[in-house]
Amino acid sequence: MKTMMTSMAVAFAVGSLAAPAQARELTYNSFLPAGEPVNSEGLVPFWERIEQDTGGAYSGRMFYAGQMFGPAEVLSGIKDGAIDAGHVQATAVLGDMPYAAVMSEMQIFSPDPVVATAAMAETYLADCPQCTEELAENGVMSLAGIVTQPLYMVCAPEVETTEDLKGLRLMTVLRSQQSAARHFGMTPVSLSFNEMMPSLQRGAIDCIMVMDSWFPAFQLQDMVSSVIATHSFGGAPIPNFLTMSREVWDEMDAETQAVFVDNAIELSAGLAVYHRDAAVQARQYAVEHGVSEVDPGPEFEALFDAFVAEEPEDIQRSFEEFGLTDIGPMIETYRENLAKWAEMIPEDVDAETLAAMIKTEIYDQTGF
Repeated sequence: MKTMMTSMAVAFAVGSLAAPAQARELTYNSFLPAGEPVNSEGLVPFWERIEQDTGGAYSGRMFYAGQMFGPAEVLSGIKDGAIDAGHVQATAVLGDMPYAAVMSEMQIFSPDPVVATAAMAETYLADCPQCTEELAENGVMSLAGIVTQPLYMVCAPEVETTEDLKGLRLMTVLRSQQSAARHFGMTPVSLSFNEMMPSLQRGAIDCIMVMDSWFPAFQLQDMVSSVIATHSFGGAPIPNFLTMSREVWDEMDAETQAVFVDNAIELSAGLAVYHRDAAVQARQYAVEHGVSEVDPGPEFEALFDAFVAEEPEDIQRSFEEFGLTDIGPMIETYRENLAKWAEMIPEDVDAETLAAMIKTEIYDQTGF
C-alpha cells in the first residue's frame, strides 16, 4: 500500500517510468531465515512494492539464512558486486564500519523501537559526518535502518528480588550484557545464539536476554518462570539493514531513486510499529502461559541506573582499539534525538504517520 508520504507528483512520475531494455532484478542477502519477521513482514513486501511502483523495471531476489553470505561477508559481497544489496551487520565488520557499529552498541538507550528508529535515522544519516564518510569509503548506500524488539531478562528459577539474581548465570552475547551481569551480581556466561536453548534446557545457564516474540517462537514459557518486566535492555539499532551498492544506486534515474527511498522509509517505519505491537502480543502470550512479570524493587532500579550511566564511557573505551576517539558527541546526539522524537511521536502512532514524519524531518533534509 502506498503511503501518504508519496506526493502526487512523484506518483505520476513513477507511473510514467519507462522500463529499461531489460528489467533489473536486484539481489539482496539476508543472513536471517525467511520466516524472520524483518524478512517476511519487511523485505518481502518492500520488494513487491518496488516491482509494482517501478512498473516492473526493478524487482528483488532474496537470499535467506546466509545462502550466499554470512554476517561477516555481506559487505564485501556488495562491494565485490556479487550481490546488489543486503543486511550489513556492522558489528561483524568493525574494521570497515566502526561508526555504524557504535550505533548498534547503543542498545541500552533504545527501549522503544518506534522512537529509536527515528532517532537512529536522524543520528546516522543527518548528524554523523563520520558515518557518511564511512559509507562512501565502502562504496555503499544505507537506505534504511531498523531497531529490533527490546530485550528483557528472563530466568528459569523463580526471581522476585535483586537478591535472587545474585550468583545466577546470565548468558551474554554482547559487551553490554557482560557489564549488566556484573552490575547485578550475576555470573556472565559467554555463549553463541545457537547454544542458548540447549544450555537453558540442560540448566547450564539460569537467565537470558530475549525479545518478547521469542516466547511463542521458541516456546520459552516452558523453560523460564520469570521476566524482569520493569526494565528493558533495549532494542538493537541496525542502521545498515537495507544497504545497497553505490554503483547500483547511481545507475538509477532520480524518479526510480525516489521510489526506493519512499519504500525504504515505509520498510523502516513499518517494522518499527510491527515490533512494538508484536512485543505486546507476545508478552501477553507469555503471561497467559504462566510466566511471571516481576518488579525486583528499588535496589534493582539503582543498579540499573548505574549501569546505564556508565554505558557511554564503556562504549567509548570499547572502540578505542579501533582508533575511534571522537564518538562521545555521537552518543550524546543519539540520546538527544531519542528525547526529541519521544516528544514528537504520538502515542500509538501508525506506520504511515511515522513514515511521513521520518521522511519530512530526516530524509528530505539530507539530500535523499
